[in-house]
Amino acid sequence: MDPAHQEHARTVAHDVIAWLKENPLVCPGWLNTEQAAQYIGSTPKTLVAWRARRQGPKYSRRGNTWVRYRIADLDAFMEESYVERD
Repeated sequence: MDPAHQEHARTVAHDVIAWLKENPLVCPGWLNTEQAAQYIGSTPKTLVAWRARRQGPKYSRRGNTWVRYRIADLDAFMEESYVERD
């Protein structure tokens, strides 16, 4: 591949990676940290803190940055936290 094509390929790869970072892939039934926080009425910082203390809803982690929450686990977490009034 000639240098011009190599540079173009690098530019396209960089743009695709930047786009993917800004637009996480949709996983049916799963939410990222920001989406999960919104779903349960919390904040991303709270979910991060809970993970560090091994509290809060169950989640899945891949590597150091990819974290996803199953909607079913968020629902279960909310049900466990439910307080009935007398």
